[in-house]
Amino acid sequence: MASNKILAVAIVLLAIGLTEQSKASANGKPPQSSAQKYFDSIPESDRDLVIRYQLEKAIEQHIEKLYPAPKNFAANLLNYVEKTYGLSDPEVEKSLRDGTVVCTPEGQCFNPGDVGQVCCPW
Repeated sequence: MASNKILAVAIVLLAIGLTEQSKASANGKPPQSSAQKYFDSIPESDRDLVIRYQLEKAIEQHIEKLYPAPKNFAANLLNYVEKTYGLSDPEVEKSLRDGTVVCTPEGQCFNPGDVGQVCCPW
């Protein structure tokens, strides 16, 4: 019974897909995927930002599956780095994005890419 329902749904979806494909072919245009429609809906000036965000999000999800962090790990790490080096959120974000060495006004410097320097005394 359930397999008949699944088959019926699959047939309906296939028919809809073929209808859309034939409409697109009649217009002389290949059918657009939902991903392409999403991308096309983003203003050109924001596309680079959105693509980078989506890639970072995908990588974050992948890493989280491989290495699930303890509760509040990210917040504690950010808090530790900001307090230890006297940095604000935007300064931490900029240093991560640029991959630069960060130096505090007191002359204390660290490389955010060298995790061993900043992790995890809490």
